[in-house]
Amino acid sequence: MPQGNKRGVEVDFYDYTYDGGRENDYLSNGLGQLTDGALGETNFRLDPKKTGIKGYEWVGWKDDTLSKIPISIIFKFDSVRNFSQVDIHTNNHFTRDVRVFRSAEIFYSIGGKYYLPHTTKINYERDDTIEDARFVPLRMQNKIGRYVKIDLYFQARWIMISEVSFNSTEAVGNFSEEEPPPTTPQPPTTTTMKKNAHFDSFDRINSNSQSEKLDGDGDTETLSAQEEDEEGAKTKLEEGASKKSNNSNDAPTLEQEKKEYDDEYISIIIGALAALIFLLLCVILIFFCRHKHRKNNNNRRGHKPVTTSHVAINLNDLRASTNGKLSNGNMYNSIATEEADSDHDGVGCCNGSSRGSEKFACKYPITPTH
Repeated sequence: MPQGNKRGVEVDFYDYTYDGGRENDYLSNGLGQLTDGALGETNFRLDPKKTGIKGYEWVGWKDDTLSKIPISIIFKFDSVRNFSQVDIHTNNHFTRDVRVFRSAEIFYSIGGKYYLPHTTKINYERDDTIEDARFVPLRMQNKIGRYVKIDLYFQARWIMISEVSFNSTEAVGNFSEEEPPPTTPQPPTTTTMKKNAHFDSFDRINSNSQSEKLDGDGDTETLSAQEEDEEGAKTKLEEGASKKSNNSNDAPTLEQEKKEYDDEYISIIIGALAALIFLLLCVILIFFCRHKHRKNNNNRRGHKPVTTSHVAINLNDLRASTNGKLSNGNMYNSIATEEADSDHDGVGCCNGSSRGSEKFACKYPITPTH
């Protein structure tokens, strides 16, 4: 069988324990993980046995080109056996593009060189509900052989198998290896026709008994050759009819699978476009809100004052002085306090002076003169 393939950078679906020959990624004449009794988990990225290798129990193959070329696995037994059933443990983790095989064809042989045209073909119904790994039983209808070849056709990008087991008993009897299939006889050439005509004329000279004997033998050989040709033609017609029926059955399935792949890609593209549009709308909304907020702030800063008149204040005017001393009265022509008036009166009385036209009189106590 072909060696498994690598998936990404973490998972390698190789047959690590195969003890046979390895040549050009093809394994032969040995046993490996498909017959060790270990079953794989549905989530192939786990490592339940702590081996350090994810998906260690699985051997998987991928089909990137959708060429519909099957995976062929050949099993060789110690003796000729009578097979009733084969159980294949496979994965159906379809959300990771892994599915059970679409169909399987089983071929039988005694010698291992030629396989009988009578095969066992089983179609598996697609399961889009349950992703669990499962055993898929294939009935072999008590076919006899020492070599069994199983062709598995892809349902998705990946086929993964962890175990294959057969139900069989040892066959009793004598069995011979298969002979090569009959070939079509070549058309006679001109040289062969001349030789046959020469021998026919020579045979006519012989006696009647010998000619009759020869004619009888020739008829027997001719009949046997014709029978072989008819059997060969019949076999080829049967094979052609079977291939045609297989192709007719595979064609709708191929179209259906292509349509499903197209639908999946279209849904992914639509989802991506919807997410992109949503992000663009969010960016536009945020930009609009920020622009509006900034515009409101600018309007507030640009408001003009209510009045355009200005009041000029001279600080020197605030320091009014009277005879070199600060006035105790209020500014802006207020009336002076009583203390100021008394001061003014005292000054006038003592100095005997008057201010303006007003006269101030001082009252003294009258004492007698001596």
